[in-house]
Amino acid sequence: MSDNLLQEIIKVKTKENDMRRSDHNILTMTILTDKIIGHQSKAKEKKKKITRTIYDIEKMNNSKWEEFNIAMQEKLKKHNFNAEFRTENKDQVWTNRVWDSIERTIKDTMNEVIEKKQIIKSETSKRPKLVSDTYKTNKWLLRIIRKAKQNQLFTLTFEKKKYFIEKLTQVKDKYKEANINLNKVNVERIKDLLYYNHKDELITELKKIDKQIKLKLNTEDRLLMLDQIEQAIEN
Repeated sequence: MSDNLLQEIIKVKTKENDMRRSDHNILTMTILTDKIIGHQSKAKEKKKKITRTIYDIEKMNNSKWEEFNIAMQEKLKKHNFNAEFRTENKDQVWTNRVWDSIERTIKDTMNEVIEKKQIIKSETSKRPKLVSDTYKTNKWLLRIIRKAKQNQLFTLTFEKKKYFIEKLTQVKDKYKEANINLNKVNVERIKDLLYYNHKDELITELKKIDKQIKLKLNTEDRLLMLDQIEQAIEN
C-alpha cells in the first residue's frame, strides 16, 4: 500500500481465519476511497444531468419487508448454503463462488421486491449527514459570519441569536475536558457583539472558534462514516 493510501486509513482490525487451513490471519481495513475510485465533479454531473438508479427504500413498509424476507428465504433454500458451509475444503475458489452466490441472491431479491427510481447524481451527497450539536453550531456560526460580512446581522431575529448562543455554550461545555481549545471562548463577549451588531469584531472571534470546531468535526465525520459502514455490514 502506498504512503498516500496509508493516510486514508480510518480503522484496522486483525481477525483469526477459521475458514481456511492456514496460520495466516485476515487483516481488514476501513479507508476513505476518494483516492482509489475518484469522482466526477458535481458541476459536470449537474450540467449533463447524469442519472443513477437507486432502490426506493422509503416506500418499503412492514408488509413489503415481510415479502422481502419470504422471497429471500425461498432463494436461500434453492442455493442450499447449509451444504456449502459444511464443505471441508474451503479454498479461494470456494470463497469466491459462495460469495458470488450470496451477492446474487441478495440482489435478485432486491430487484424483485424493492421499487427503483432514477435521480440526478449531483443531487445526492456522498458524505454522511452530520446531525450532532457540534455540526449544527458550526453551521450557524458560518451563517452568522456570512451575515456579518454582508452587513445583515440586523436581519437575524433575537430568537435565532439566542439559539446560537445556547448551542455555542453547549458545545463549549461538551468539550471542556477534551483537547480542544474552546475553554478560552468568551461566550458573553460574543453574545454582546452579536446582539449589538459589532460585525468586524464578531467575525474575528467566530473565525477563531470555527478553526477549533472543525478539528472536532473532522473526527466526528470519520467516526460517523465508520459507524455507518459497520451498521451496513451487520445488517
